[in-house]
Amino acid sequence: MKNFSKMSVFLLEVLLALAMAGCTLPISANLRQEANRNLLNFTQVADKPAAYVGNTVIWGGIIQNVRSTSEGTEIQILQSPLKSDESPDLETTGGEFIAITGEIRDLNILKKGERITIGGDIIGERIEDTKIEKLRYPVVLIKELYLWDRKKKWWEPRSSSGWFWELSGASPQASPENWDQGRQEYKFW
Repeated sequence: MKNFSKMSVFLLEVLLALAMAGCTLPISANLRQEANRNLLNFTQVADKPAAYVGNTVIWGGIIQNVRSTSEGTEIQILQSPLKSDESPDLETTGGEFIAITGEIRDLNILKKGERITIGGDIIGERIEDTKIEKLRYPVVLIKELYLWDRKKKWWEPRSSSGWFWELSGASPQASPENWDQGRQEYKFW
């Protein structure tokens, strides 16, 4: 009877650990604590970015453009509100912002159309004068970023279950371009 109890406790601990691993968010807990989403949302900042310099935010959306500069990499993102797992909710958008990093990033990884979540500090704004109107973009210095389409495969029920598929030998670089290949290779139904 004692062996059965020890085994039950062990299995329960393993299941609990796996469940907790599946609930992790892509942005660290420390950065989430810095970001005060209750008082600061994208719409507020987009109206007057300079008023919020120094505040930490966690935003996401779809990559619109990526370019290298002498200082690093700039990512122009079409903002979308975040779901509970911090993935962008693509059903609504709020405008665009620019996320920058002092590192030179591989432009083959940061591609137009990919979903991204970033955490960082607001450092100012950029104004672009088109012939029709002036566009104002909040500028965020990236502390952390997460590319959803590089981690999530077509067969995953949610983004945080990647540990299983990596153990099973599935490619961690699955992307929409090779989903058909993945469907032929990995048949789980």
